[in-house]
Amino acid sequence: MLIPYGIGAYKRSDIPQIRLLNQYVEKVPENPNGVALLPRPALEAYDTIGGGPIRGMFYEDGVLGSALLTVSGGSLYSGSSSLGAIAGSDRVVMAGDTQGLLIATGIGLQRSDGATVSTVSFPDDAGVIWAGFLGGYAFAIRASSRRIYFTLDITTWDALDYVSAEQSASNLVGACIIGDQLWTFSNDKIEIFVLTGISDTPIQAVQGRVFNRGARVRDSIVAYDNTVVWVGNNGIVYRGEGTPVRISDHGIEERIAASSVEDIKAWSFPWLGHDFYVLHLSDGTTCYDAATQQWHDLGSYGRDRWRAALGVLYGTDIIAGDDSTGALWRLSDGVYADGSDPIQRIFSVIFQNNGFIDNMMFDCTTGTAPIDQPPGVLEMRTSRNGGDTWGNWRQSTLGEQGKWRKRVGFRRVGIVDQGNLLAEIRITDPRPSRVSYIRVNEALGGRGR
Repeated sequence: MLIPYGIGAYKRSDIPQIRLLNQYVEKVPENPNGVALLPRPALEAYDTIGGGPIRGMFYEDGVLGSALLTVSGGSLYSGSSSLGAIAGSDRVVMAGDTQGLLIATGIGLQRSDGATVSTVSFPDDAGVIWAGFLGGYAFAIRASSRRIYFTLDITTWDALDYVSAEQSASNLVGACIIGDQLWTFSNDKIEIFVLTGISDTPIQAVQGRVFNRGARVRDSIVAYDNTVVWVGNNGIVYRGEGTPVRISDHGIEERIAASSVEDIKAWSFPWLGHDFYVLHLSDGTTCYDAATQQWHDLGSYGRDRWRAALGVLYGTDIIAGDDSTGALWRLSDGVYADGSDPIQRIFSVIFQNNGFIDNMMFDCTTGTAPIDQPPGVLEMRTSRNGGDTWGNWRQSTLGEQGKWRKRVGFRRVGIVDQGNLLAEIRITDPRPSRVSYIRVNEALGGRGR
C-alpha cells in the first residue's frame, strides 16, 4: 500500500509540523505517487571576497565588462578586486547599464565606473533606498518620501526632476522593474508606472493599476518568474498578476508575523526548470517553487537559516553570497555537501489508515557509495504525540556501490490508531537522495540481493 509523504513544509502552532527540509518536490508522472523528492542544490565553494557578510550582488552582460560585482562588508568588488568603500551595513540595491553601476545604500547613493567608487551628489544629500534603469533613464527612490527621481546622466541628479507616487499617504518602501513597467510599493499601496516618451516626465502612473496591498519590507520584493513577489503589509506573500495573488499558506504567514522586519529578506533563482523564491525569516529559511506551488524549508549545517543570503545568475551559474562571511558559493547539482558541511535532508511521512505497520519500504537512490567508503544510510524516527517527543533514530543502509536493487526500509514500525503516528525520514550522507514512493506492509521474502 502506498502512503503519502509531505510534499511541502507546514509549521503552525498546535498543529503537527510537516517537514520538508533541503528537498523539493518534482512532478514525475510515471511514479506511483506522481512526484519525487529531490535534494536542493549544494553550496560549492566558488570564491572568498572580503570579510563579509555579502550585502549585494550584481551581474549583467555588457555592464562594466560583464564582471561579477559584489558588496562584501564595507567594500565593492569587481571579481576579487576592491574598488572602494560602500556606506552602511545593511543589504544594498544595485543596478547597472552602460553608464555604470548605482548602489542604493539607504544612507545615500553611490556609483562605480568599474575602476573606482564615488558618492553621488543627490538632492539634499538624502538617503536612497532603491535604484534602477528603465528606457535609458536612471531612477532612484528618496528615503522617507514618495518621490522617484530620474536622470539621463547618473552623475547629475536635479532636485526638481522627480515624479511622485500619489495614491498613498505613506512613504515608498521599494520598487521592482518588470519588463517595461516600474512597480512601486508603499506600505499600503502598489502603484505601477510606465514610460511616456516625454523628457520632462519620463514615467507616469497607469490608471486602474493601483492595488490596496503594499509591502512590509523592501528586501522581500523580488523579480520572479516574469513578475514580482513580495511580503505584503498584512504578512501574506503575494505574486503580481492581474491583481496580487496570495501564494503563502497560514503556516508561512504565522512565521512572518513572528519575524522581525530586519530578518525578512528574499531572493530568487532558477534551477532545472524550477523558479525558487527564497524567503529568510527570523526562525529560518523557506522557499516557494513556481513549478509546483509548494513551499519547502532550507537550512545549513547547525543552523535553521540557509547561509545563501542572496545571489545572481552569472552566465549559466547561480552564485550566492554568504550571510556572515565573504564566501561566494556556486549552486551545484550532483554535489551533496555544502563545502565541508553535511546537508541534512528531512521529510515527514503521514500515516492515514489505522492498523499495524509491519514494514515500511522506500523506493530511493541506492548503490552510489564510492568503493572506498561505507554505504550511506536512511534514518527514521517516529512520534505518537504530534512531534512533541520522538523515539530514537533507526537506520537502513542505502547499499554499497553497485547494489542498485538494495531494498531500503524498516520492520515493525508500530500501530496506527486515531492517526497518532508521525514519522520523519532523514538522509545526511553525501549521496544522492531521490525518494520516489513509500509502501507499507509489502509482501517481503525471496533471496537477498
